[in-house]
Amino acid sequence: MVLVLRNEWKGEPESHVTGGPGYGWFLPHDMPSTLISTTIQTVLELLTLVLRATACNQSQIVEIPQELKDSLRKFRFARRNAGSAALVVKINKQTLKMEEVEQFDNISMEDLAEELPDASPRYVVLSYELKHDDGRTSFPLVLINWTPQGSETGLMTLHASALIAFQNTVEVSKVVEIRDGSEGLTKAVIDAKLHSR
Repeated sequence: MVLVLRNEWKGEPESHVTGGPGYGWFLPHDMPSTLISTTIQTVLELLTLVLRATACNQSQIVEIPQELKDSLRKFRFARRNAGSAALVVKINKQTLKMEEVEQFDNISMEDLAEELPDASPRYVVLSYELKHDDGRTSFPLVLINWTPQGSETGLMTLHASALIAFQNTVEVSKVVEIRDGSEGLTKAVIDAKLHSR
């Protein structure tokens, strides 16, 4: 297998870097060593994930364990009278399995944002306390796709590939994309999403 990466770097000629028998890539000879190292590391991580999935003969790379499915179901059907609740899930990159991180009860969106990592993706299942104009209160289920800038590339790729499977497991139709970290997760953002058609 030969991996070829071509990049015009300052118009300089490319140099060949071998990665062992059967492997190799082309990179500009004066590309900074830190950039070369980062590029190679990212590519190798992605190749490892693909090869691992192929070896397991799985069409779905990331597994959603039954224990997590049970917890999600319990959260989904819990009866609530006041306040928003959240269940946070992450992907374990080593095991390629989703894991429950933590649950929060009666939490504001601003406080929830502070609990989420600054540089790592998360799925957040949110039971949101929604006030209606006619005085009613409901608790619709929302999936927050937390993907802050600066998250590690390989993990973001895994996270994106498993989003639809997770959404189908939770059985939620509303998805709110949050890419701006804590500044992007506010009551106003969730209200706007739920009131939109």
